[in-house]
Amino acid sequence: MSALLVSATRVSADLITDEAALLALGPAWDALEARAQAGGAPGQLYVSHRYVRLAWQHLRQPGDELFVLTLGDAGHLQAVWPLVLRRSRQAKMEVRQLGPIGIWEGERPHVLCEGDADTAWAGLWSALAGLRSRWHVLTLPELDAGSWPLRQLAVRPGVAGGFQVRAQADTAAPWQPLGGDAVAWRVRRPAALRQAREHVQHALKRRLPDLSTEVLNTGADMPAALDRFLAIEARLAASPLADAHYRISSKPERVAFYRAFLPLLAARGEAELRLMRGGGQDVAALIRLRCGGVWLERHAVAAPDVVDLAPAQELLLQTLAEAMRDGATQESDLLWPPDASGRVEALTPWLDGVRPTERLTIWNLRSRMALRALAGWLLRR
Repeated sequence: MSALLVSATRVSADLITDEAALLALGPAWDALEARAQAGGAPGQLYVSHRYVRLAWQHLRQPGDELFVLTLGDAGHLQAVWPLVLRRSRQAKMEVRQLGPIGIWEGERPHVLCEGDADTAWAGLWSALAGLRSRWHVLTLPELDAGSWPLRQLAVRPGVAGGFQVRAQADTAAPWQPLGGDAVAWRVRRPAALRQAREHVQHALKRRLPDLSTEVLNTGADMPAALDRFLAIEARLAASPLADAHYRISSKPERVAFYRAFLPLLAARGEAELRLMRGGGQDVAALIRLRCGGVWLERHAVAAPDVVDLAPAQELLLQTLAEAMRDGATQESDLLWPPDASGRVEALTPWLDGVRPTERLTIWNLRSRMALRALAGWLLRR
């Protein structure tokens, strides 16, 4: 435990390193999330307690250590930064590397806080710097442009304050605002793009005249719905289009995680699984997670015998149009990677925005990594 001053108010910064303490923090963590959303903060599913505890339970690797930083005042939790410490060997040295748990099965993980996010980031970073004897490298992937770490830690690339900081381009996150009109959204697309989609729709109908879409969104629905999703993945895995890296079923621990995670979210109205069916079988599926006013289009898959007609893409476009008509959420973020089941490159022209992100790597120079980090920085100058 350490203590620090934040905005002239005494705030304690605690470090959680064991699972029992993580579980015990659940009620306060959930209450913090509710207050943050009530205050207008964007939803942060991948720093929520329900995500972190299940990710830690199912996805951790041997040797991983919890490293969850919290800020609080008189028992009132104000901010949480869920990290994990992972050890590796480099050049006969043990390297202790910190990173966000939220990146394991999520994206753009930040901190969860009420009030001013910059104040929370500053306090949490001060606490982490005070614990620098315990870590060598911190990697923060997929940081949004303008976020506090990029504005305050990456402003002077190179060596400063005992840390070497390096920022580099990371992923681009396509997204679609849902506040507009579905017809106007379609009309804004180039004519050739609209015609190509109409061709795909007609081809799907010709091959699968009984094509229909089913939406499963309750906790009781999720186990069987996930089984159907995994069955499509199994068909894809047996085809030349297989890409194991992106499949849920590529690792047993990922399957176990989603078996626990999806029913929990669906019971809260935060998950649904959409299935496109035709010819007596499921031909495409889409897993969606809701985070406040944002839908996260997390996983998609298409059966190999119809993947040439891009049914997963069609399923997503139908879903976006429906969400615009419904008007219940603000935006949709596309998280699934480009693969045979539904290429992001083909979908991007249909989306109105792409958020560039950056990756921040911070070397602790007051550690055994100092010479290695400094040498690397000099070589890149």
